[in-house]
Amino acid sequence: SSAVEGIVEKPYAIPNRRMVYGKLPHPVTIAFWRSVGHSMNDFFYESFLDELAEAGAQDPFQMRRTLLAKDARRLRLLDEVADLSGGWKRGPYEVEGETRARGVAMASPFGSETATVAEVSVRDGEVKVHDVWVAFDPGSVVNPKIVRRQVESAVALGLSQTLVEQAVANAVAALTGRRPRTLPLSSMTFS
Repeated sequence: SSAVEGIVEKPYAIPNRRMVYGKLPHPVTIAFWRSVGHSMNDFFYESFLDELAEAGAQDPFQMRRTLLAKDARRLRLLDEVADLSGGWKRGPYEVEGETRARGVAMASPFGSETATVAEVSVRDGEVKVHDVWVAFDPGSVVNPKIVRRQVESAVALGLSQTLVEQAVANAVAALTGRRPRTLPLSSMTFS
């Protein structure tokens, strides 16, 4: 069911976890999203994981590494996305006179694995996405060009829907100290 897709099978080594499903009306339309349950549930889970890291005064990237210590496939993805992005750094930090931060998120839709890093800034109250890096392991591949296009279009959809879903929301929280609670982020004003 899309209600629990992407949340019950999270690979993090968190002992004594329990998932409970309660149906509540919400304003977010999910029917047209590409991965349905994974779209929303990975967003919720990964955002909450960042909140746990913050509450525990831990770096969210390193916390994910710790929770995946026995999972070589996903650790490899985290290392790859860190390499693609020029090395993990949370932020805030300065780039060309602009304050930026990064967020990280992972997802496991339908046997594929992905790790994403997004770099954002906030100027005049609006979020600007500077870069998005994705490490993707789909398992067996017949046509690599199709896989690349699928990943690129998934990022484009994420940008248009929620400004790259949880990775950007996590980076915005690091940058502003304010956790986004509504979507799309473009409807919010940050300072």
